[in-house]
Amino acid sequence: MIFSLLILLPILGYVIWLYFRSAPKQVPQARRRKYDFMVMSLALTACLAVGYLTYENPDVGADRAWWPVIAGFYSWFAFLLVIIVGGVARNFLFFRSKRVGVKQQT
Repeated sequence: MIFSLLILLPILGYVIWLYFRSAPKQVPQARRRKYDFMVMSLALTACLAVGYLTYENPDVGADRAWWPVIAGFYSWFAFLLVIIVGGVARNFLFFRSKRVGVKQQT
């Protein structure tokens, strides 16, 4: 589990850094901040929901002491997934650059 933590923490930091670093520059800052707030809120909600649902797993057995740890890892993965999908949607769907897909004249 410590090895998983050592892998997941740098990935989490990199994805969050990349999300804010790759923000489109031509979009008004107020609109971009609203979208970023919405994505972060959705990511946190998904993180808490997945963690809660995994933690409250009704299965009981010999490994039930590990469910809080597994819930933490699942919730981090859900957070990362929502951030990645939100960043791709922001850059390619909602705030798409006018120059994407346009051939330049030579």
